[in-house]
Amino acid sequence: MKKVYLAIVIILAIIALSIYGCSSILPTTTTLWSVQNQVFKPETYDTAPPNGTYVQSGKTLTFSWSADGELVGYIFTSNQYNNWKNNLLGLPSSYEGYNSGSTGSITVTTQNSDTYCAVLFNNALGILGSGPNVEVYQAALTEH
Repeated sequence: MKKVYLAIVIILAIIALSIYGCSSILPTTTTLWSVQNQVFKPETYDTAPPNGTYVQSGKTLTFSWSADGELVGYIFTSNQYNNWKNNLLGLPSSYEGYNSGSTGSITVTTQNSDTYCAVLFNNALGILGSGPNVEVYQAALTEH
């Protein structure tokens, strides 16, 4: 009898998936920005996407990268980003997420609906301001 009930449940699940599809069950991931093979000179950064993107509260942003050297990554709200840009020392007063390294990943669940952006920064100075260039093999900002 248990086998009959199990068979009925499986058949109903297959019917539901064929009608509604898997996408209604699985969360969708949207790539908001990506780049490959970009070189970052010392003390330069890139903003992803360039003008930020509006994100509803409760969504999850993931920013990840791999490179041939050390980089610093942030996820900012628009106000946090503007404060960071205007800070002469290059140190953020606040951010939603942070990581550093040649590979990195930051995952943030948004608390408020706002414009968000990710920043990838080569903060190397080196001797007499001539630190190393860093090549980013790939970087992406996704929303789910």
